[in-house]
Amino acid sequence: CLSNITLREVDINPQCLTILQRGLGGIRKQLHDEVAPLLEDYLQKLDRGVTDKAGDEKLLDRNSRLACDLHAHQLLLFRNLHGTDLSFEKVKTIIGSFVFMTTRHTWNKATRQQGKLLIPETEIYEV
Repeated sequence: CLSNITLREVDINPQCLTILQRGLGGIRKQLHDEVAPLLEDYLQKLDRGVTDKAGDEKLLDRNSRLACDLHAHQLLLFRNLHGTDLSFEKVKTIIGSFVFMTTRHTWNKATRQQGKLLIPETEIYEV
């Protein structure tokens, strides 16, 4: 319904808005039903890996960096939700990801080896 037009100051008719909202709902459903559980599963595996090898600081550092990337992705999954779209589980994930990153990520690193996120930090600040 919006092909080959510039999107600035465009008027969207009700029929087109319905199509766009349906598409948004489908994308969100797939992200929240398939991708979010996958990220959570990876986070649990990283946690178990560290728990099984207590005292291995190199592994803890590696897994913490990977977990920060996964938490950053979780934040992006839920960043544009409105009050009616938020459930207890989604809010818990958002807060948990913020707390994890606040306590374990070192911000403003120049390289990946130093701890730079795979996602630009400005994207996280905007959440």
